[in-house]
Amino acid sequence: MESKQSRIKAYWKAKGFRTGSAFAKVLGISASHFSEADGRGDNQKLKGAIYSKAEFRDLNWEWFLTGTGAMIQEPPPPVTPDDPHLRIILDKWSTLTLAQRDAALAAVLTPPSDPLKTPAPPKVVNG
Repeated sequence: MESKQSRIKAYWKAKGFRTGSAFAKVLGISASHFSEADGRGDNQKLKGAIYSKAEFRDLNWEWFLTGTGAMIQEPPPPVTPDDPHLRIILDKWSTLTLAQRDAALAAVLTPPSDPLKTPAPPKVVNG
């Protein structure tokens, strides 16, 4: 079975990086921290740094954690104006106050600190 350490190395190589240090630089973490985290294969700062960068959102976290599935996940299909789910969201959106809209946007646009933990949805209070 492949280790997390070997999976993260396979990922940064697949993304075109020649060294772990170059990958660490793009992540915004020191090469020494990256080496230490990569050696353990289980580090929240490393996971958070990868998750926070839009160019690495294609990493399949199930593959990273367990080795199951493909390394790169396919992007979701684009939302179209005639999507019934979008219509439901827009109908509900029109009933929210400005404060509720701001809270909802903040919850959606703020990435979780732990990429494996989904944030709780914001509480919508009728008002």
